This record gives sequence, C-alpha cells and structure tokens, in this order.
Amino acid sequence: PHNNCENSRNGSPTASIGPCSSGGNYYLHEEDSVNFSDKTTFNAMEYTIFKINSYFIRGSDTKLSQVKVLPIDASRWNQSNAQYKNVNTGATVDQQYNADGSPKNMLIYHNWINIAGYNAGSSAEAGLVKWTNGFGPLAGPLPGGSYRLRVDNLAFDGSNPPNNGQSHKGYAVRILDAAGNPCSASGCSLGAMTDMCVYTPIDTAAGAGQFTIPMFQIPPDYAGRTITADIFDPGDISGGGNVDLRILDPSKAVATAAAPQVVTVYDLGVNRTNVNPTVVSTGQVATVRATTNGTTIYNGHWIRIEFPIPATYSPGSNPANWYWSIQYVTSNQVTATDTVTFAVGLKGNPAHLLIS
Repeated sequence: PHNNCENSRNGSPTASIGPCSSGGNYYLHEEDSVNFSDKTTFNAMEYTIFKINSYFIRGSDTKLSQVKVLPIDASRWNQSNAQYKNVNTGATVDQQYNADGSPKNMLIYHNWINIAGYNAGSSAEAGLVKWTNGFGPLAGPLPGGSYRLRVDNLAFDGSNPPNNGQSHKGYAVRILDAAGNPCSASGCSLGAMTDMCVYTPIDTAAGAGQFTIPMFQIPPDYAGRTITADIFDPGDISGGGNVDLRILDPSKAVATAAAPQVVTVYDLGVNRTNVNPTVVSTGQVATVRATTNGTTIYNGHWIRIEFPIPATYSPGSNPANWYWSIQYVTSNQVTATDTVTFAVGLKGNPAHLLIS
C-alpha cells in the first residue's frame, strides 16, 4: 500500500502509524517507474551544505557538510519488523521507536532530519548514510548566516550519473532555531535559487480537477512592475483532455492585467535565453493552454507568462499574504503525472521562489 504517513506512532511504540494524510491524488509516488527486482532503477540522494560568503560569487561558497543517503525498498513499511531493505546490500532494517512514539532510527524515511548532523540510529541504518570524509556530521546547529543546500540525484549505489535510476524523490526543507523551533519569527527565510521543479500527481477520473501550489512571493514594492514566470515542459497527461496553467494572485484569483496593459505568453523554445521568442497570445488573464485533446503543445519547450503587477497592488506588510500561486487545471478523465520546472523573474532578473 502507498504510504501517506509520517514515520512515527502517534504517542506510543505500539500505536498506529501516523499522523497520516488522506493521500489520494497527492501521495508521494516514490515507487513510480521503479522495478523492485532491479536495484539499478533506484536512486541515491546527496545533500551538500555550503556557507555563502558572497551572494554574487557562487565560487566563493565554502562546503561544510555532504552526505549521501542510499535507497531502500520500503514496500514493507506497515509490517512489524524488517520494514526496510538496503537496496545495495539486501540487508534489512527493523524500525525502532522511542517511548513517546517518535522513531529511534530510520529518520531518513518519512521524517525530518538535521541534514548537516544526522547520525544513523543503528548499525544497519549506518550502511545507508554515507558522509564525505572531512565534511560532517557537524555538531550542533549551524551558526547564524546564509547557506545553500544542493541536492543531487545519484545512481543507486551513490555513484554519479548517467545511470538507470527512474525513481521520484519528494522532499521538504525547513529551518529551525537552536531550540528546534521554526525560526521565521526571528527573521529567517528559505527560498529556491534560480528555478525549481514541481511534480503534479493529479487524477481527475471523477471530474475536472486542479493542483494549486504557492510558488513565489511578491512584496508590495513590486506594484506596477512586470513579472515573468517561465515554465518548462508543461502538460504531460494520460487519458486525453486539456491542461491549462494559471497564475493566481494572493487572493487566489487569476492574475489579470488592467487595460491597456496585457498579459503576454511566449514560446521560448528549448532555451530560456531565446531573444526572439514566439508570441503565443496576448490578453488580460494570466493563463495558457499547455495540452489540447491529449496533445502536449510545448513538449521540451520553455513558455513564459509575462504579467504586470497592478499599480494598486497592496497586500499589506505581512509576508504571509504576498504568495502568488501556480494552478494546474485539467479536464475530465485525465491523469496528470507531470514534472515541470518554474523560474520567476522581474523582467528577466531572478526573484525568490517559495520564501517562508
């Protein structure tokens, strides 16, 4: 069965696993395309933390920690023992729990870990966590400052691609203060650099559906400016039908330009830096059709939605109210398993994505 649950047991070592989400269309799809009898279809992940010494000179970053997490076969996740198998060695790992129901080991599966200082909770688990010599694990929390997290998708054994890996990897990132509490109130922020990928697991067999995700923040001082949203290779579906992409303002309304201003949609082709893009449409609403009757219009292409922020834009001083979203809308009887990449800019200049 699909696992929509955190790797904990609701307050005791014997309680039911959870807390769990309802799953449905939005379970993690971790096993998609994986052949459980062929370990080469799995992927390892590598996480590297750099200290940022200059926002403008990436080459001046200092590498602080680097860890590889090798893949597991977790198809027995809901069993009482031997829940996980090391794909590389075949060794099994038993899940252990503390008295409060929190996991004692295997926090690398469906749980939060300190990516700079994680210590494996058992000898069997240690075979899954590989620190680069001289780069971790670090003791204690990172000191105040600016850092970059690089995430690399590797072959099943931790070697560099090219390889046969076909698995998906969904993960979340958060930052905490020294006491382990969310530190947004202390002025911390988290965002993607340049661009980011989003996976859209939508099944609309029961009717038309949509997938909406907060994607970027626009502060009040951007009022009257023009924003560009670049999207790569949108619209992959099965079952025929249509796919529309929309940009929603903080009120969740489709972004609309006030005449005489217009929203312009471009086909950039295979290169975001295309200086002579094709104009797809102009109008008042920030939307574009990516798939028509099952035919993907921009397969392997970047599209750009260029939209003006109203001069009257005034979302207030609370950054929580500055989020703009991307909405992915499908027609009936459609399954969308699309991975799309987004990049947001101010007339071509990078802007922060997913700031929290």
